[in-house]
Amino acid sequence: MEQFLLGLPVESLAYPPFRPLFREGKRLRTDSLGWKLDLNAYLFPLPGGFVGGDLVAFLVGCRADETSHASQLAPHTLYLDLGTNGEMALFSGAKIIATSAAAGPAFEGGNLACGMPALPGAIEKVAITGGKLSLSTIAGRTPRGICGSGVIDTLSELLREGLIDASGRLLPPEEIASTLGNRIAEINGSLSFVLYRDAARTVFLSQEDIRQVQLAKAAIRAGMEILFQRAGIAGDDVQKVILTGSFGAVLSAEKLKNVGIFHENMVKVASFIREGALAGVERALCTAEGFAATDNLARKIRVIPLSGTPAFERNFLEHMNFPKIRS
Repeated sequence: MEQFLLGLPVESLAYPPFRPLFREGKRLRTDSLGWKLDLNAYLFPLPGGFVGGDLVAFLVGCRADETSHASQLAPHTLYLDLGTNGEMALFSGAKIIATSAAAGPAFEGGNLACGMPALPGAIEKVAITGGKLSLSTIAGRTPRGICGSGVIDTLSELLREGLIDASGRLLPPEEIASTLGNRIAEINGSLSFVLYRDAARTVFLSQEDIRQVQLAKAAIRAGMEILFQRAGIAGDDVQKVILTGSFGAVLSAEKLKNVGIFHENMVKVASFIREGALAGVERALCTAEGFAATDNLARKIRVIPLSGTPAFERNFLEHMNFPKIRS
């Protein structure tokens, strides 16, 4: 996006090794961009082709530069920005390593039958208790679709209730003993779980939607595992996880574990920042050394490419299935 903004060619981002044309932060005047207002502007650094300024801003907002030097804080901290391009960074001692995994738009409600952004009317929380389904929507509106947090919630609950098996197969009604089987229907030629229905619309999660989330979560988990391997640690060694993304609701760490994104111990050490990149922009603007500190942080980031690497492909396939949820 920064290269588009500057009118630069983007061919180098279309093919491996996906290198941007510049890496350092840029200071310029907005009139050079053709804007009517002539103001100072700053473009965040680009550590890699798909490890961009938004991840750098997220790290700045979390004061990650201080975390890497402060012994009293968690020495192994994982930062996750879950979206179409899942960017992540791991601070382990003095190391800052980062990568990105092409997760697709499922975490943002995209490419799903009833998916939508985290806007009023999006189903953001789902729970099943005693065979009964309850849900809540953003702003309390009538359900119009489902956003990323609602998708993760739904999958977690269906796995826990046994309506989806480890391979990701949604069971047909005749294989379901509970009344939840009444919510399984064939819609547009695909077996689907109906979340909400009225005279105007039906909101559902289809078998194809489940497959899309499987691909996304396997890519994210594989990227995480590569970072852990490069840092010489195990997933259970992570002492802090900070998550951001366009979900709408704060994601449940327990449900992220249920679908296979988090390790067991991450549930206890995870926190969520609703707009992580924006927090970094605010900090850069509001501190005297904000932009210089941002530049310094970006220089410390070592990008680990994943495309075409056997280790990533192996981890991707290993984590395609859903884990078994302990009762």
